[in-house]
Amino acid sequence: MSLPREKPVKLANDLNMPFRFNGEHFKRWKGKVLYYLNLLKLAYVLNEENPINLSTEGMSAEEKKSHKKKMYAGSRWLRFQMVDDKSVVSQIRELQMLAHEFRSEGIRIDDNLEVVAIIDKLPPSWKEFQKTMRHKQKEITMETLLTRIRVEEEARNQDARTTNGGNTSKGPIWHLFRKMHGTPMSRQN
Repeated sequence: MSLPREKPVKLANDLNMPFRFNGEHFKRWKGKVLYYLNLLKLAYVLNEENPINLSTEGMSAEEKKSHKKKMYAGSRWLRFQMVDDKSVVSQIRELQMLAHEFRSEGIRIDDNLEVVAIIDKLPPSWKEFQKTMRHKQKEITMETLLTRIRVEEEARNQDARTTNGGNTSKGPIWHLFRKMHGTPMSRQN
């Protein structure tokens, strides 16, 4: 009787991969990271000042135009900041359109990077929401983030409708009280 075969585990990669830095033993962690990057032949990135030379001297006119388009698209995506005056969901759509423009220029953006960028670009009134989303242990997909933002925005809009300039509106309990007693008494704050 033979046991079912499992996929072979790449122990060499797992043993060489550095542990996640938790604030302790920095020198040991740094050494392991350097060793791992050397195994992957990526350590040169840490040593060279400018590993990719993007000078436009040897480029044709069309290549220069394409290069400027990429820089402009990237700059707009990086500088985008959300404001409190507009709907956050509509601003996320704008940011996603900028990311799509960025991708159409041939520049890849990782989905996790886009999720983190959206969280970081939330308006100032969303600070608490930002904190909770940043400290999630699991990776968040774009769909999950958008769903949570929609729910949060709907809750904020509903709270804004129920509050009027700092005074709470007369909610369902107050209307039930009026119906039972039949008195149009004013509420004291």
